[in-house]
Amino acid sequence: MKDGRCKILTEWIIDNQRKAAMYGLMPFLAWMPAGRAEKYIILDPETFGKLGENHNMTIEIPKKSVTAVNMFIEVNEGLKPVRVGKAIAQLKFGDSIYYMMEIARFRDIINAKGLKGVRTGYAP
Repeated sequence: MKDGRCKILTEWIIDNQRKAAMYGLMPFLAWMPAGRAEKYIILDPETFGKLGENHNMTIEIPKKSVTAVNMFIEVNEGLKPVRVGKAIAQLKFGDSIYYMMEIARFRDIINAKGLKGVRTGYAP
């Protein structure tokens, strides 16, 4: 965490997608801000769509330049509505879209849909 922001490399998300595809698993990036107890996950649009859920807030993440590939998420104000409202946020980063929620909310969704521990694909 630097200046109240966490840096998320989009290459981490892409690498997770590639690795999960090799094993038929659901790709997601789990992360937590340094020094905080909260844990979050980020999903790509395809994976999020397979969950059959809807987002209920949007967070615009400005790019520092046209070629920027890393997302900087504001920890204090940016994450508070996600945490307090148990929201699913759509992250808009330039032309890219991702989805983020608390890991506890994600766990509840995959448990409710019978996806926990699925190793042969994650379509419900």
